[in-house]
Amino acid sequence: MIRSKLQLPFCLLAALALAPLTGCGDSGPSGTDSATTGETSEGPGTEGGSTSTGPDLTTDGTVGESTTTGVTTEPATSSTTNTTAVDPCEEVAMRNPPGEECQLDCECALVTNYDPENGTVEYDDSQDGKCFVVPLIGGLCGECVTADDCNGAGCTIPNPLASTPSFCNDGSLGAGCDVDGPNTCQDPLMCGTVLDAAGILTVSTCGDCAESADCMDAAEPNCAPTIDVANFTGTLQCVADGAIPNDNACVKGEGKACESGVCSIAVVMGVIEVGICGECDADNPCQSGSCTDAWVDIDNLPPDPMNPPPDYMPLHGSVCE
Repeated sequence: MIRSKLQLPFCLLAALALAPLTGCGDSGPSGTDSATTGETSEGPGTEGGSTSTGPDLTTDGTVGESTTTGVTTEPATSSTTNTTAVDPCEEVAMRNPPGEECQLDCECALVTNYDPENGTVEYDDSQDGKCFVVPLIGGLCGECVTADDCNGAGCTIPNPLASTPSFCNDGSLGAGCDVDGPNTCQDPLMCGTVLDAAGILTVSTCGDCAESADCMDAAEPNCAPTIDVANFTGTLQCVADGAIPNDNACVKGEGKACESGVCSIAVVMGVIEVGICGECDADNPCQSGSCTDAWVDIDNLPPDPMNPPPDYMPLHGSVCE
């Protein structure tokens, strides 16, 4: 079953907290019913916000099949069994506009022109588009899934918080790219990962560097991330020693880029470590009192999930108490 758009952002926000999430669907935070369950919202180019549902998918994007255990089967007989597979696309009544939820490419209309600056989109609902599926979470209709869909250009992933589609880009600073694919960034930019949600979602963009070894200027020897969670993007840039204030992202083990000299570690949901500039850690204890660990605020959904504030899901570095 496809979830309502206002439930999808919660699940993806939890994914961006860099931890696997199970059970996203009929419940909001802390197992309670989401206040927005069952609501719908129109995506770019929609007329009435109608959506169509497709079959459930497994985490690898294939059509799921029910299984039964403990059943005794009868010996084979001479009767003929019809084993012709049913095409799931035959059940699709209409193609959804870009930004609408999906599970299969055939549920999506083909994007013919998209302007990410103005949010305007043109599409052809007589042809199949692309469904960008996030394992365990769901998908959104868009222009691309990988660079292969963009004739060599890069693919920027969708922003589920605003229901904007994936789109092919020009490889400029901050443009989406594939670290394991072709070089889609404009020279001398390179593709680096700014968010890695533990097998759920990886956000990679074109930036100055992919790691500190790429920073050749002795005055700016550190490769550090600038993360924009609300827009599902960010960049990696070369910065000077001590350039990053507390409560901002840093690379684990590279505290010299922090103003405090400490890149503290937040452990999100007990699974993934996130580097955040802070005041203390095991190697830099407090002069007096104790050190409160760094943390990421993922507890509260914004009042308007489709338009979250730019500082939503803030990072908090460690502090001496």
